[in-house]
Amino acid sequence: MCGDILKFVLVLLTCALLPINGEINIGETGKVYSFKITSDENVEFNYTIHKQLWDSPNYQPYRVEVSAIDANRSHPVFVVVRQAKSILSWQLPLLVEAPNPDVIDPFVEYRNTSRILCEAMYEYAPGHSHTSITLQKANRKNPNFSILLSTYSEKPVSVMVRALPVPFYDVTPNRNYDAVFSPSEPVYFVYEFPAKDVETVHLKVTSMDDVCFTVSIQPHICPIYDLQDHITYQGKYQTVSKNGGLNIQRKEFEQSSFVIVFVAHADNYLCDKHAGVPHTEETKFVENKQISRVQFTIIERKESSSFKAIISLLGFNTIFCVCILLLTCCFYQCGGYYYKDHDQSDFRRDCALTPDIVDAMQNSEEPKLSTFNGQGKRNQRIAMNYLWHIANIAIFYSLPVVQLMVFYDRMVSSTGNLDLCYYNSLCSHPLYFQDFNHIFSNLGYVCFGVLFLIITAFRHRMPSRPKCGIPRLYGLYYAMGLALVLEGVLSGCYHICPNQSNFQFDTSFMYVMAVLIIAKLYQNRHPAVQASAYSTFTVLGLAVMIAMLGIIYNSLIVMIVFYVAFVIFCLYLAFKIYFFTNVTGRILTVCGNVCDDGVSHCVPNRPCQLFFVFAGLSVNSAMALSGFVLYPNIVDFGTYLLIILMGNAIMYCIFYIIMKLLTGERICCEAMFYGLLAVLFWISGSYFFFNAATHWSKTPAQSRLSNQDCILFDFYDTHDIWHILSAPALFFTFSMLSALDFDLVNTKQNDINVF
Repeated sequence: MCGDILKFVLVLLTCALLPINGEINIGETGKVYSFKITSDENVEFNYTIHKQLWDSPNYQPYRVEVSAIDANRSHPVFVVVRQAKSILSWQLPLLVEAPNPDVIDPFVEYRNTSRILCEAMYEYAPGHSHTSITLQKANRKNPNFSILLSTYSEKPVSVMVRALPVPFYDVTPNRNYDAVFSPSEPVYFVYEFPAKDVETVHLKVTSMDDVCFTVSIQPHICPIYDLQDHITYQGKYQTVSKNGGLNIQRKEFEQSSFVIVFVAHADNYLCDKHAGVPHTEETKFVENKQISRVQFTIIERKESSSFKAIISLLGFNTIFCVCILLLTCCFYQCGGYYYKDHDQSDFRRDCALTPDIVDAMQNSEEPKLSTFNGQGKRNQRIAMNYLWHIANIAIFYSLPVVQLMVFYDRMVSSTGNLDLCYYNSLCSHPLYFQDFNHIFSNLGYVCFGVLFLIITAFRHRMPSRPKCGIPRLYGLYYAMGLALVLEGVLSGCYHICPNQSNFQFDTSFMYVMAVLIIAKLYQNRHPAVQASAYSTFTVLGLAVMIAMLGIIYNSLIVMIVFYVAFVIFCLYLAFKIYFFTNVTGRILTVCGNVCDDGVSHCVPNRPCQLFFVFAGLSVNSAMALSGFVLYPNIVDFGTYLLIILMGNAIMYCIFYIIMKLLTGERICCEAMFYGLLAVLFWISGSYFFFNAATHWSKTPAQSRLSNQDCILFDFYDTHDIWHILSAPALFFTFSMLSALDFDLVNTKQNDINVF
């Protein structure tokens, strides 16, 4: 900013040092004047505005158009417009910097220029103390202005000048306006809030071409920053190529009015990372090829409609949770899947898995659950460790996240740079935060997470028959409920300012929940050989780290490293699922048998389970290979990893249900009911998830091409609906898992198969 002030001072000094001999003319608005100037002679036009015009409430400011076709950088033409309280100056050719770092000459020359003279409604005035300033109504006593044109060129330079009033300077709500502008011909308009009722308005911008431009909202105070190199000095702004939108609140402007500024960029690099205008060392002159035509509308928003949408979602979650609680009570009274005696002895004597027991498990064609449930208290401790790990992660992970996102929100407010955050600009409602609707729609995760914790605590207190049914290990269920709550909290934090650097906040606990589902299903039938929370979260931490690298570096190397690590890990899990324990030893044993007796003697004890293991390996290999096609052009790495984890959780659920049915077990009505609801919510929610309204992997302007209008209560968009639907989907998934083995509550563990 200091550099621009220095330039301004130099222009004034240059004009002061020019020869005083020159021609002074009386200017007539709307008339084009053509003439030549040299270093020995400058030209001045004085424009007088009649009193009846500037006293009129419909008074419009003036635009000054200056063209100098044969001006050059060595001897530019200086334009100085003097008003009663301000001076506006620039030079021709006007040099506009192209942000593309690959061009040889970063500046584009424009010899056609147009600037609007500032006629602000308000101005700064001294305050009550000598160190303070206040805003007061501008006193427009003398709207007359003069235009001085000069140069140091010894050769005559042809110049054309015109001054004319600006039509449609003051805009009204709910009406479409057209604007045409270029890098050297910015335009701006003024909007004033009505006296009452309206506290927020929304500016919707639609471009009729693909020229990159900036739209800025500034206070209605002179000077107005309307060129590309200083438009970011005050107010807030965003880059746009096709679609854009900004929310403006009355409280942001003391004077209850603001200016809407449009200026095109010299090229399209900031919008799509590709220069829209060719720049070479030989081609240094591009004459206003970056002309943009846009249509914009001011839409007034009333707080009453926002509060209706908020109350509606709050009521939906409350009623839904109450109904689920009542339904759980009905299942408890009528289902018959709870043992109602008061003998709660559910622990077997702690005994280690001896080598003989391990060999018996691995060689048995139909291993039984009783073999895997010999260490009841140890199994309980391992299960509860998941809950304490989640709680510790929540403390040490969530606090920095909250701190960082509040900092982001303050940065956006202080700098006005809306390109920092990838909002759906067509459906974002400010209320405490810039994008309150996407934060509030995460309420369902918190509500349903708390509900699942309550139901889990209720089931945990119910007595069980000793040595019957699936072991009552509720630690993972508590961890699932807490993870669901944390998903809502962190997703809300992410939506304070969504962008590439914090995307993992939105998905971290989705990864956790997918892994917890797999761990719980395996724990049901293998309590003695279940994975500890330490190993589970270590592997999950490595996955999150790889996801972070994939987000930061869109590189093929990251994809190759992930593929190799993922395939090795899947092979280990496949052997773990089939051999139960001592994977390395069993692999060596099988290899020894193959060498001694040949492949024909290596007949699997559990062929059905082996088939599903190989099927899972094949599907995972295919999903991993698909990353080379999908990443990074179609999906980002974080979403890709989430699809893999969720896909494995779904596959393991399907495998578990099929094996239950193949071993003669059945699915109880409660589990089928929850499962059906989970499928319905997942299918409907997935549609809105993939119909994304933002893409942080692209530039902010490209992301705004996907922005969509609100579709529910004129407050929620597709991503909000994904939040609303995925929360009950996860809840019903967890509920289905917890009820999946209710049919075995009275079955002896000696008769329950392991798979």
